[in-house]
Amino acid sequence: PAGLISPLHETDTVLNAFFQEDFGFLDNRAHLVLGAKYERNDYSDAGWFPSIRASFSPRGVNGMVWAAWSEAQRIPTRLETDITLPGLNGDNFDAEKVAMSEIGWRQQWTKVSFDVTAFYGEYDDLLSLESDGIRNNIYGDSQGIEISANIQLTKQWLMRSNYSYLSLSLDTNAVGADTALPQITEGSSPTNTFQWASFLDVNSSWRINTFIRYVAALDSINVGSYTVADLVVAWDMSRGTTLRFIGRHIGDGRHREWGQGAPIENAYSLSLTWGM
Repeated sequence: PAGLISPLHETDTVLNAFFQEDFGFLDNRAHLVLGAKYERNDYSDAGWFPSIRASFSPRGVNGMVWAAWSEAQRIPTRLETDITLPGLNGDNFDAEKVAMSEIGWRQQWTKVSFDVTAFYGEYDDLLSLESDGIRNNIYGDSQGIEISANIQLTKQWLMRSNYSYLSLSLDTNAVGADTALPQITEGSSPTNTFQWASFLDVNSSWRINTFIRYVAALDSINVGSYTVADLVVAWDMSRGTTLRFIGRHIGDGRHREWGQGAPIENAYSLSLTWGM
């Protein structure tokens, strides 16, 4: 918008190139994938970002262990670099950087699949709001775990679940003075989340789908934890004609999921669709 960024019109150029090679070993039960991304843009220095991924599937086991490491960056936006508001000069704001390490195990049985991943990330040059403008004076790390499972109880009934744990720790470097933003960012990401879904075909005409999710509190923006459910009951009355009952945000009633906006309420609807 006029008066917010300068210049008002600008042409930007981004150049990307990606290289990757997959090496197979032990009758292709083991793989080593080496890659690198080259990126050049108008907002940060050009650079190479390597990635390494390795996996191994033991003989006679329908599963895989894997590990990965990669580097990446987030390019600044025009709003961050060209903003003209007092105290928010972004001329010296550069790209934010992350190095991520992951290790996981994936297993498939006849009716059950299981996936667990642990990760650790190191962040550098994150955005900070200083007295002389937008700078890169925040650093930190994250660590966590993700667990997913699918269970095919019957041909007509599938259940899925997912749990995530995140620990985020950020701080200001020696030249920075923005101590508020690290705490706000830490408290804006839920420590624990859980999702469960059920997909049930009762018969050829009736379907019941259920979704339940739990999200831990977001302390820095005063959002409490909540548990809600969504429900969809569908009846195929005839070919091309379906009646659906939909319930959303069932459970914790009026609750906020982000910021200071209006709370989310339970919602129910009934729909009828038909076609020729």
